[in-house]
Amino acid sequence: MKHADVYHSMLRDRGRQFVTRHRWTLELDESGLERDAFDDGLTQYCIWMKDGRHAASLRLRRAKYGSMAEVHFPALWRRELSSAVEITRLCASPYLAAEDQSRAVSDLLIGLCRYCQRYDINSLFGIVFPSALRAIRRSGWAADVLESHETSDGPLLLAQWKPSELVAWNIEERTAKREENRSRSIKISERLVA
Repeated sequence: MKHADVYHSMLRDRGRQFVTRHRWTLELDESGLERDAFDDGLTQYCIWMKDGRHAASLRLRRAKYGSMAEVHFPALWRRELSSAVEITRLCASPYLAAEDQSRAVSDLLIGLCRYCQRYDINSLFGIVFPSALRAIRRSGWAADVLESHETSDGPLLLAQWKPSELVAWNIEERTAKREENRSRSIKISERLVA
């Protein structure tokens, strides 16, 4: 699959996750791709693929180039984050089964940690709902909540993550334990059926 195909697959999955499923008021183009002003040449993407197609992704942008938090959530913005990297649009493909989505997000976060280490990125931040914060924490990466803001859809949180090799190992260990437990429960189910 070409880079452009993977990119479009990611934007299509973002549309299905954020607009169709979560009913966010974001724009889709005629092909069902979700993108905004932050999907420009100054933004990078961390994408995990499965079977040659987008499985999970997120968007990375250095805050000095303009941050979604600063523009859309000024009540939550903190000036000291202007040297950090913002992560947005964490997305898992709706085509994956729930356990495969969980695995894809874990693999994505491990890749993100390694990317940050390679390019000396020490701080990530993002605006998230509590459910997204819990999902990332369940994968093995806890965040510091810097600020919260009540909205009609519930609380929004400004969170900060510190990437490290220890975090990457923690995510790998949690993923392996989940896989082991899943495999054990499948074997038990098979014995019960037999």
